[in-house]
Amino acid sequence: GGTTVRNVLSGKLPFGEVSTAAAIQAYLSGAPIKIIAGGVQSLGDVVYLTRKDAPFEKPEDFVGHKWGYTTPGSVTETASRLIFSSLGLNDQVEMVATGGINEGMTLLEQGEVDAMLMLDPAYSMERDKWKTLFRVSQYVPHFQQSVIVSSPQLIESNPGLVERFIRAYRKSVEWLYANPEEAAKYFAKTAEIDENVSIASIAELSAIDHWSPVIQAESMKQVLKGMQAVGTLKNPDDIDWNELLDQQFLAEDERLDTGALKP
Repeated sequence: GGTTVRNVLSGKLPFGEVSTAAAIQAYLSGAPIKIIAGGVQSLGDVVYLTRKDAPFEKPEDFVGHKWGYTTPGSVTETASRLIFSSLGLNDQVEMVATGGINEGMTLLEQGEVDAMLMLDPAYSMERDKWKTLFRVSQYVPHFQQSVIVSSPQLIESNPGLVERFIRAYRKSVEWLYANPEEAAKYFAKTAEIDENVSIASIAELSAIDHWSPVIQAESMKQVLKGMQAVGTLKNPDDIDWNELLDQQFLAEDERLDTGALKP
């Protein structure tokens, strides 16, 4: 998310969708970034796998074994630590930063790690090659994976553009949920993937309301908890939500109640 944040702040992009943690970190470093809407509301597209011949079935089976994630401070490390923390398994699983998903899958194949993640729709395309463990949303049901950001300058100079963009995003999400198969066919064509794979992936994610402009308190609290677990956030009280958020373009029922973030 760092590159996208910089492009938004420089004016090269009017909007960007970035990990929530990236937006918060940019704000805490002094960048005048504004969160204007939610993006992805779950971790349903993150699926953990192991080798077909491996004995593992659930997270508890990985005590004393190697668990892959992409990079330190990433969504995948955050989610992993939330999972093991919720199961009381802190520091009992060896966490391995693989550098990327493709690199991690190679390490998994070679036996250098015992679990690695894939993202849909890549997972739906290659699921038969691996043993599926779980979708991360099974263990972390609420997580504000991404948010839509903009710059204060754009909001002030062209509020109409911001309003129209969020309205278009909201309508696209509503249309996708109403027409998942048709949406999947569009996606298959533009992403150049198998149509049936796309349909299966979109159906899975639509069922858990994966996309939404809403910013949910419980989902945001999980992000903050995860950031503390990986060491990218010391104190949530350092965040002035009235400064970071600009929710004027959201409907009342889509806005984050910042009071609900208090411990």
